[in-house]
Amino acid sequence: GVSHRIKRLHDLIESDLEYHQFDDFSPYDVSDVLKQYFRLLPECVFTAKLSPLFLHINNHFSNADKASMKINNERRLLALQYAILLLPDENRLVLHLLLSFLNDVSKHSKTNQMSAINLATCFAPTLFSFHSYNKLSSNGMPDVREIQEQRKAMDILAFMIDHVRSLFIVPAELHQACHFSYIEIGEPCTLEELSRRITDTAIISPTVNKSRRYLTNKRT
Repeated sequence: GVSHRIKRLHDLIESDLEYHQFDDFSPYDVSDVLKQYFRLLPECVFTAKLSPLFLHINNHFSNADKASMKINNERRLLALQYAILLLPDENRLVLHLLLSFLNDVSKHSKTNQMSAINLATCFAPTLFSFHSYNKLSSNGMPDVREIQEQRKAMDILAFMIDHVRSLFIVPAELHQACHFSYIEIGEPCTLEELSRRITDTAIISPTVNKSRRYLTNKRT
């Protein structure tokens, strides 16, 4: 977008959070203001602590042949569903809104050229936290590890944009393991009590065990 229009739009939104008159601005202006908002947050949406987890999920499920692609994507989706539960509530809410919006934009990719991977290329650098490498390698190019990390972020974000309708659903096995009897009868319980109930369950899948360990580490 054009810098002076971007600044003007930014100032208008800051002065009126209900502002929605975008006729004088291009889609590029609006996009840049949105990216600027995420770039200026105190911490990225995926958080510095959990960004490596999301990148690892992409890396773990990216090497599949065509025969196992469907099963691989189902497992990747399940892993992401658990990982999203670890995000702070406000981060998860914002991520849901953003991914839903980007999914709607990607549906018009034939006219706007903004497919899920193109959108992910634009937004991934502002949503993830990356390891700090040397800015330039000896040949003047960005560090290859930095390029690889950003590529992982783009790939996993594109997958999340495409699957946003299923992404924020609590996995069925977690429902079964937790029973949710407290919720059904309207009596709240603490995280410690919920964790104890999961522990007391006779058979718990490995995925649930991993999720519980992540939740425990997060609280500590």
